[in-house]
Amino acid sequence: MCSMRQSYKLTKYLQQKHYSSVQFRQFAYIQMTNLSDISKQIRVQVKARLEEEQSDLQGANFIYAYRIKIENLSNHAVQLLRRHWTILDSLAGKRTVEGAGVIGKQPILESGAAYAYESWCPLISEIGEMSGYYTFIDLETREQFDVEIPLFHLQPEYSLN
Repeated sequence: MCSMRQSYKLTKYLQQKHYSSVQFRQFAYIQMTNLSDISKQIRVQVKARLEEEQSDLQGANFIYAYRIKIENLSNHAVQLLRRHWTILDSLAGKRTVEGAGVIGKQPILESGAAYAYESWCPLISEIGEMSGYYTFIDLETREQFDVEIPLFHLQPEYSLN
């Protein structure tokens, strides 16, 4: 359970970010936003959920699983080279995660093809958010480009109104 100070800090953060929020048992909860984006002819869709069985809901360990679907809407084959995540934990602040590929792979997406994967993110609070970008290479032109991963919220379903 959040202390009053943590709840106040979280509420102030949400107000600064202009989220619509509602107070409920000393917690501020964020409403879901758009979880799909098309950038450079690549569509990225995200769906996240709290893994209650893997989390310690009374302690400070909340595990979120997320599913990403990437679709190549361009006329050229592309390869995902790198990922860059900015993760915000409402109590612990921001951290960055980057590295080669996703879940150990650097998939090639032919024109019209899609690739989906699941991963997870631990938080010490029950509310957070993730955003970032993937770096791709166009296999025909050899040009590298970044594709935005839309901001998505990490919060329990029961907190949505």
